[in-house]
Amino acid sequence: MSTTTTTQSTTSSTTTTTTSTSTSSSTTTTTTTTTTTSSTTTTTSIPSCLDGSGPLITLDGTWATSYDNRSLLSLTQIDARQATFLPSPTNLYPVNLGGGSVICVSGGVELGQYDRSLTWDQIHTLNNAGFRFENPYLTVENIRIDNVGDGIRPIAGPFTIRGAWLTYVRDDCVENDHVQPGLIDDSLFDGCYVGISERPSTAIIASGYDGRNDLLTIRQSLIRLQPMPGPRGGLATDLGNGQFFKWSSLATQLELDDNVFMAEQVGEGG
Repeated sequence: MSTTTTTQSTTSSTTTTTTSTSTSSSTTTTTTTTTTTSSTTTTTSIPSCLDGSGPLITLDGTWATSYDNRSLLSLTQIDARQATFLPSPTNLYPVNLGGGSVICVSGGVELGQYDRSLTWDQIHTLNNAGFRFENPYLTVENIRIDNVGDGIRPIAGPFTIRGAWLTYVRDDCVENDHVQPGLIDDSLFDGCYVGISERPSTAIIASGYDGRNDLLTIRQSLIRLQPMPGPRGGLATDLGNGQFFKWSSLATQLELDDNVFMAEQVGEGG
């Protein structure tokens, strides 16, 4: 990602030519103005997490089975910019990570193979997520995810989600039910049933997770709720969606900066 600024400057110069004619004792003066335009282009790049140091794993090609690596070394960088993953009922977690901390994952395209007419209950029963991780201080950038149950599911934090593009996410675009601190930055969630979930299950609560003293920041992002087939508690022929934030008393503090939120109809939670 980069920002390009172009500055134009204009310089005028004047040339005077004097011509003398002896027969009429007159002087003719011709003035010519020349305008020169110069351009200066300044490009400011946002660093990629791949700019760091550490072991490099390169993924490419098409993956119909899970990339499941829960023994990553700390500081590992995963370059998935040339990889395509196919989430499906037999590939519930196409990217599933764990192990060390300070992990970078850059790129990757996920094209869900689920029937797009499944109801909320049907997709929720499958309990799937496009990108799941257990690593503290993980950054995922520029990932593209379409047609999954949950989009991104952090189990540990803090985490950073930057430049993500998610569409047709049948449940939570980010399921942060382990109430981890994190940053969602410069991301397009263009079709979520629920935007962000921080509603821990009984088992998660019993494990001691509590986000009340932590902070989740969302900045410069767009979150759109999309009416989808068979909403929770509705008919299979209905279209509906949930809410932007599915929250609980144990959820993190929330900071919202320069975002756009769009809903086409009232959600199930009002």
